[in-house]
Amino acid sequence: MTSENTKVTAEFQEMVLKWVKMDDIIKEKTSEIKELKDEKKQYEEYIIHCIEQINKDMVLNINDGRGYLRRSVTKTTGALKKEVVQNVLNDLLKNPNKAMEVTEMIYKNRPQKEKITLKRTNAKKKE
Repeated sequence: MTSENTKVTAEFQEMVLKWVKMDDIIKEKTSEIKELKDEKKQYEEYIIHCIEQINKDMVLNINDGRGYLRRSVTKTTGALKKEVVQNVLNDLLKNPNKAMEVTEMIYKNRPQKEKITLKRTNAKKKE
């Protein structure tokens, strides 16, 4: 593994190898899932287009007993961007300097989460 092999146990080395194997399997399955989702998206776009042409409130009974298929509309709120906060504060305070100062305070005082994970990188090939 590394030059520090003398400090690690056989169990540790085995765990690392298992982790790498699992990582490889996950990458492979993720690729397969992406292909399936891309294909599903094409069907979805076609079905939604047809439903919108016929009747937006249409509910399709799925004949295999798994339920119904209907067009659903969901709305999400975009990320809170620094410019948006600053523009709103500027409109409220009528003072661009104060708006900038308050925006900076808000962004500097946001809580941060720390997550520790393993990250796999590819070894550089020697020429």
